[in-house]
Amino acid sequence: MNKTTAIKEPTSLPLAEQAPTSPLRRGALKNWFRRWRLWRAAQVVGADVGVRGKLVIANQGQLRVGANCLLLGDFQPLRLAIGAGATLTIGDNCTINSAIIAAHQQITIGADCQLGPFVHLMDSDFHDLNDRRLAGQCAPICLEAGVRLGARTIVLRGVTIGRNAEVMPGSVVTKDIPAGAKAGGVPARVLERPSWK
Repeated sequence: MNKTTAIKEPTSLPLAEQAPTSPLRRGALKNWFRRWRLWRAAQVVGADVGVRGKLVIANQGQLRVGANCLLLGDFQPLRLAIGAGATLTIGDNCTINSAIIAAHQQITIGADCQLGPFVHLMDSDFHDLNDRRLAGQCAPICLEAGVRLGARTIVLRGVTIGRNAEVMPGSVVTKDIPAGAKAGGVPARVLERPSWK
């Protein structure tokens, strides 16, 4: 008796079963792609930078991101716009959540800073109110190490916020905030200074 081996035809499976991908795997792929876009757009990216959610980068200048940063675009896209000749520097161990950062000259975010949802950092007035063809005034913004900005805080041109200062949610910062102070309001003013007891 002659034995023949039957070749089984592959059964047609539903598409979901043919190429199984778990939500975790899809999420990992999306995050890898977002990090890749950041690496392509930035001049320097430190180790272990995490990107979650949507990230929109328009870079015509210099973008530097430090190590162990977490860039989140959960509520709305995190938008980083760097104009020609401008510099945006983000220090190590920073967390930035759904912010809009527009650098026309220079914005420096020190190490260990935390920016809450919907924070805006703008170092220029963009354009003249009467003649839109004229450029607005620019002045650098500096957030020193350990600064915490609450949700919906707006920081305008020429402001320096000192080390370990905290700005309450919904504030508009138009003047410098000293180191270690707690500030809030529209315009933001110092509410509490550090006490050395």
